Amino acid sequence: MWKLYYKHRNSGFTLIELLVTISIIGILGGIGVVTVGKIKGTKNQATCISNLRGISQGLQSYYNDFRAFPDDGYPDDPNDTMPLSTELAGYITTESTFICPTDNDPTSISDFASYDPYYVARKGSYGENELAIGCPRHRGAKSSTSAFSTGATEITKIGAVQVNGQEIPPDGTTAQRTISSVNDVMTFADGSTVTITNASGVDYSCFLVQSVRLADGTLYSIIKVQDEGDIDVQVTSGSKFEIVTPSAIVGVRGTQFTVTTTNLGFTTDVVLTTGTVVLQNRDTGKTATLTEGGTTTGTVDVPMHTHMHYHVDGTYHSHSHPSQNNAHHGNPAAARKAAAASTTASEDNDGDGYSENEGDCDDTNAAVYPGAADTPDNGIDEDCDGQDATVSNDVDADGYTVAQGDCDDNDASVNPGETETAYNGIDDDCNPSTPDDDIDGDTYLVATDCDDSNPAVNPGALEILDNGKDDDCDPNTVDSSVEQALLDMINDPEVDVNDLEDALTAASPLSDVVLYALIDKEIMNSNDYEQILTLNSPLSDNILNKMINQDIMNNGSYSDVLELNSPLSDAVLTTMINQGTILSSNNYDTILALNSPLTDSVLITMINKGTIMNSGSYSSVLTPHNPLSEPVLDAMVTIGTIMNSSTYRDILISNSPLPLSILTKVNLGTPPLDPLDLIAVLAAQL
Repeated sequence: MWKLYYKHRNSGFTLIELLVTISIIGILGGIGVVTVGKIKGTKNQATCISNLRGISQGLQSYYNDFRAFPDDGYPDDPNDTMPLSTELAGYITTESTFICPTDNDPTSISDFASYDPYYVARKGSYGENELAIGCPRHRGAKSSTSAFSTGATEITKIGAVQVNGQEIPPDGTTAQRTISSVNDVMTFADGSTVTITNASGVDYSCFLVQSVRLADGTLYSIIKVQDEGDIDVQVTSGSKFEIVTPSAIVGVRGTQFTVTTTNLGFTTDVVLTTGTVVLQNRDTGKTATLTEGGTTTGTVDVPMHTHMHYHVDGTYHSHSHPSQNNAHHGNPAAARKAAAASTTASEDNDGDGYSENEGDCDDTNAAVYPGAADTPDNGIDEDCDGQDATVSNDVDADGYTVAQGDCDDNDASVNPGETETAYNGIDDDCNPSTPDDDIDGDTYLVATDCDDSNPAVNPGALEILDNGKDDDCDPNTVDSSVEQALLDMINDPEVDVNDLEDALTAASPLSDVVLYALIDKEIMNSNDYEQILTLNSPLSDNILNKMINQDIMNNGSYSDVLELNSPLSDAVLTTMINQGTILSSNNYDTILALNSPLTDSVLITMINKGTIMNSGSYSSVLTPHNPLSEPVLDAMVTIGTIMNSSTYRDILISNSPLPLSILTKVNLGTPPLDPLDLIAVLAAQL
């Protein structure tokens, strides 16, 4: 019997053993497929990063030769018919550099133009981390590879964008990424909007270049505008936004304004409603800042001239450019040699003695040919030397030469006939004795002088009560006798709290100085503090942070005051989370939900705190933010204890397919999932 039993045990697997083995092999195989897919995706993105770095170097070499970058209108601008692969042919000889390995569009592949729609030509920088060129095709079109004007590259998470209520695929076609009709609206993940209010130009359109989350959580969006029309723009506070026209780049963070383009887009007018706008001239790189309460309108008007562009493939065409932009496509020297061998342009069509092959840059105009007299400042390159002539010693044509006192002959708005504009850092009238700052002559610059029109108001003055002026430019110094009396009551150890509350109520709204002192003393009960703070809402961040850190109220009162003052800034939300005990789990859930969408910085702080909410509350706050960024997912799985296994499972599945770094941690047991939950998460990667 023993021998028979032993023989039976070696005959094979039982049915249950076979099913379990097949299941395990299936899971392991699935993990292998996911891993291989992730590795392939990572390799493709690495290739794309290498391509973008190579193109960035080619662009810089091009600029070093011609002091201008290639145009960025291809493929939609009829004035820019050549892709970067042609324009940079003299610098990058490997055409595959211009193709993203995940690009499936046969047109862009055949034109070697995967990256052209996501290229922005920049004369100069007005801030930091401004996109030069990017690619939105990676990780299932959920992440973008971006190369910045600083030379840095970054993998960014793509934000959802809608056109007239329909979401644009992150790697969508040009048509899907474009609005062109009056009342068309482009809506971004942070609530920012672009609305067309006038589309007078035949080819007027707004094209989505990108909308991505940077490493610090900031949403960075860019649109390109061409031809003539108007848009209304509203940008949510904390976000970074750019409008690129043929003549200007409008850079903003949280503001409302309109952009009008005329002269085929080479004139850009901006009118500011709220916030701040940086307006950059794409031709010169110079910037102007428009600020609410200061200068609220700005114009960039780029004069044009026309000349021939030669290409290394032997082709050439007449093309309009800003007058100071002497850019040519590709390698002009090599192109001229190739063009000289062509028979298509050997005839002298305008009878001026020169054909196109002989250097005639406009063979339809007999007054334009090599050696012709070039009329200054008429926008025509008559002698075909690549630029229009200018008046001798009056480069900016403002009527003043250097000898006549023009202190900046490259800027027509600077000359002895101009009126000095205060605080712009420019000697507009070329007269050093005209003050650009410290207009009132009290020796304090506007950076510290809160009223530069009154010499009696400055940081060195004594505060005079009840005159309605902040004489010493210090908001922490009381200006009224009433406020001083309230401070005396607050600091009186024998004050009757009821009398104090009545006095504070009667004098509300109170200054931050009084509120700060009141919170600091901790002399009232929770309900009294809630009543006074409610009466003085909305409160400044300074008072909200003081209130949170001082721990002067119960959970319910804190929740009521914070809810009343929402939406809260990231600084206040961070203080609230780090304090950790002023609210119950449900209160934290309510306040955080009320302030959603939260930035990655706040979400990561909330996760790392780890003790302020229960599992269900963490889930209810995180779920509306799906898909979560990789840094947020990393914080969530690393801490591993803020939610139960099934809640972790649900959020991880909702964010699948997971980035390779997150999937690796999950496979290694972080967070510690139950076996069935782990299998469900792994299956979601298939």
